[in-house]
Amino acid sequence: DPISAYKALIKGSFGNLQAFTNTLSRSTPIIFTSIGAAIAFKCGVFNMGVEGQLNIGGMAAAIAGYAIPGLPPYIHIPLCILLGALGGAIWALIPALMKVYRGVHEIISTIMMNYIAVSLTSYLTATLRDSGVPQTPFILPSAKMPSMASLDGFRGSTLNMGFVIAIMLCFVIYVFLNRTSAGFEIRSVGLNIEASRAAGIKVNKSVI
Repeated sequence: DPISAYKALIKGSFGNLQAFTNTLSRSTPIIFTSIGAAIAFKCGVFNMGVEGQLNIGGMAAAIAGYAIPGLPPYIHIPLCILLGALGGAIWALIPALMKVYRGVHEIISTIMMNYIAVSLTSYLTATLRDSGVPQTPFILPSAKMPSMASLDGFRGSTLNMGFVIAIMLCFVIYVFLNRTSAGFEIRSVGLNIEASRAAGIKVNKSVI
């Protein structure tokens, strides 16, 4: 019964405050990857590889989260974020360089990179596991993002400060794209690549 199915979907997502905050929690990685895709789209680059970049970045962050003990949270958490971002960036750099220097269309290359990333992370989770379940070892407490479950109205929720960072980053990227010279160059290349090149903008730099 589709009506019952959609009622259950809506109730599970927005039926109460806990359900709504859990929906926000699950949306957090999607917000981050959407920001990455939006920057590329503004430059006229159709990055279809955010799924693979999310997988690689998540794997890098997870490894940093369990393999580097002895760090305080104020160092360990930013380190995990930085290495996660770096992992996704390196994975995105491969099709970017292929596009700039070999003329390979990014839609094809980034979609193909998704399959490689999913297979690679699946292999790593099966290899790195410390139990019968195909998953990385649990990350250390010092690498866990502070939870919001202790706040009034959020009890029982899986929401953490990652959602707050994601929302703040939306505003940061808006300012970057619309109030900085680098952001102007990115938007200019996306609107007209030949006019941007004629105006002296380093098109390849913006694309990468």
